[in-house]
Amino acid sequence: MGNSWRKIRKHTFVLMLMASAAFSLYAFGAAGYSRSFGVNDDLYSEYSQLKGMDPSDMPQTGIDALYAKAVRQNNSKAECASLRLNVDKAYANSDINMMRTAKEQLCKAAIKYGEPDYYFYALGKEIELMLKEKDMARAMLLLKQMEADTDNVFPGKGKADCYLLYGRLYRTMRDQSSAINAYLKALEILKKENPDGDFTDVYTNLAQCYRYNGKVDDAERVIDEGLAALKPDHSVASEYSLLDAKSFLLFYVDRDSAAEVIYQQLQAPRFKAEREKAPLRIYLDISHYTYIKDYDKALEIINQLDSEINRLSYIAEVEYARGNYDEAYACQRRLNALADAQYIASRDELFKSTNTRYGIDELRTQNAELAFQSNNLALERTKLALDRERSIAELQRANARNDSLTHALRSEQLETELAEKTNAKEIQEAEYKQALSRTRTRNITIALILLVMLVILVWLFSSRRISRKNLAMLEAKNAQLSDALRQAEESEASKVRFLQNMSHEIRTPLNAIVGFSQLLAHREDDLSDDQVEEFIGLIDHNTEILTNLIDDILSLAALDSGKEMTVDIAPVAVNALCENAVKKVRSRVPKGVKLYYTSDVDDDYKIETDSSHVMQVLLNYLTNAEKNTTQGEIHLHASSTETPGKFTFSVTDTGSGVPADKADIIFQRFEKIDTFMQGSGLGLTLCRIIAERLGGEVRLDTTHTAPGSRFVFVVPLKPATAA
Repeated sequence: MGNSWRKIRKHTFVLMLMASAAFSLYAFGAAGYSRSFGVNDDLYSEYSQLKGMDPSDMPQTGIDALYAKAVRQNNSKAECASLRLNVDKAYANSDINMMRTAKEQLCKAAIKYGEPDYYFYALGKEIELMLKEKDMARAMLLLKQMEADTDNVFPGKGKADCYLLYGRLYRTMRDQSSAINAYLKALEILKKENPDGDFTDVYTNLAQCYRYNGKVDDAERVIDEGLAALKPDHSVASEYSLLDAKSFLLFYVDRDSAAEVIYQQLQAPRFKAEREKAPLRIYLDISHYTYIKDYDKALEIINQLDSEINRLSYIAEVEYARGNYDEAYACQRRLNALADAQYIASRDELFKSTNTRYGIDELRTQNAELAFQSNNLALERTKLALDRERSIAELQRANARNDSLTHALRSEQLETELAEKTNAKEIQEAEYKQALSRTRTRNITIALILLVMLVILVWLFSSRRISRKNLAMLEAKNAQLSDALRQAEESEASKVRFLQNMSHEIRTPLNAIVGFSQLLAHREDDLSDDQVEEFIGLIDHNTEILTNLIDDILSLAALDSGKEMTVDIAPVAVNALCENAVKKVRSRVPKGVKLYYTSDVDDDYKIETDSSHVMQVLLNYLTNAEKNTTQGEIHLHASSTETPGKFTFSVTDTGSGVPADKADIIFQRFEKIDTFMQGSGLGLTLCRIIAERLGGEVRLDTTHTAPGSRFVFVVPLKPATAA
């Protein structure tokens, strides 16, 4: 549903962008080209009086009088300023002919007196007039001329103004990417020329282009950059313009809560004057009242909008927000129909402009040829008229000199010559009409060819884009299926390996328990007390092995199912804990193997940790050591200094040892160095998981060079009592 309303807003945004562009045009014309000039009080008073009037109503006599006075006083600044008033008047009245004349006069004066600002002002206003009249081809030609003049007439001047106008032109042509590049170049030049300048208009125009191009993050970044660039003495208008643009952007992307915060800032008294003339104020008010669920007030403001598309867009959004989905969808259907119609009209206008731009040189050539032919025909008609008058005069003189027979013969000859010349004129006129018809037919054919090519290009682009999208979706699905298959295969293999290991590991101690239990249950009188005690010890030993195996399986299954491991942190006496672990394992240590514990801390030294889980790790370490050690010793050691900032437990044995390249593998599930050795391969895996939960680590000490192996268990050092 969010995509549907985003589409509605996008249709609406086209119209709001045009309104904002008109406002920017006004600001650009009023501020972008505003220049001060030094004149005396008399001339400045007259200039200010004319400048304060509506440009369309400025009296031509007043402008001419100011220009004449400036010429008499030899004041070049005032002379250029008065000629600029003619440019402003021509622009206000949309008078193209007057604009060309006024521009040429101001450009000549600017070149004469070395005033590049006035020169580029005149070119810029003519280009703005072409944009206002939708004559994109003429505007593009004038811009190319202006760009060339920045290098030839006034080198190094006017570049920023030129790029700003390029941005305006590309925005009007809906080419947002080119407009963005133009505005970025202009901003770079302006910052270099005037580091302390206020470039709010450029930032807001850039944000609008990014937003219309779908780059909302870039639009927000540009607005924030503009706000950060404001000087301590910045104008209220600049700050309001940037905040207004950001609030509208946030409402546009449905970040209503953030937009509402900025909207409330804009209601401050210091923004009152700017708020009353802001072009987007009414749209912000609608979004605000919709956000606070005052739907009646929002609809009241919506009914003030002139554009039917804007009204339908916001009515649909309000009705959807209040839950009237049927009315919202009805508005959306009407809105889509109107938007499609406007899109077609806009597309035709753009195509017409493009066709005009690309065909203008050819049409000019053809018009020149037709004008030349027309002049030739007019000359021929003039000659024929002179010849006819000359023939009539000769006929009159012949009548006076010759008799009636000679007069008749001469008249017939003259009439014949006149008829031949008339026929020749008619043939020329017919040829002219045929040439004109051929030219018109050729223009229509070119237009149709361009239209067909445009349709084909759009179709090819759409097909290519859809194909790429479908291919990307297919590749993503294949990757997901491959991952799922691999995970399923790994899971199945893990289950098989688990069952194979467990069937062996459970059966071995269970057989021992059952066998010795049967011997004890059906014992004969020949069993000695020592044998009975040995059998009971073996039953206890295998029972403990089976219990530890079941505990490991249940603990690992609980962790795999997502159950969190309960950690009870409390002060723990290290020496007492380790001695208890040694005591639990001592009965299982083979004869001839020395099991002992050492420590570098006092008996009252304590750390904060989970004693049960630390005990579980130590027992697993000691159990592995007693399984793999048949002679020598098993040494449990506790140290507060071996690992700086942490407490270290280590178990060193003189058993078969672990190769260094197996240091990581043995901590994985079901992994054992000796597959014939009794054990599930889960003990070290649980040790690793417990150490991670306690914020520590377990590892094989690969630097240990003596026979056997050394396993290390490190936990965070949080002493509960100072040693």
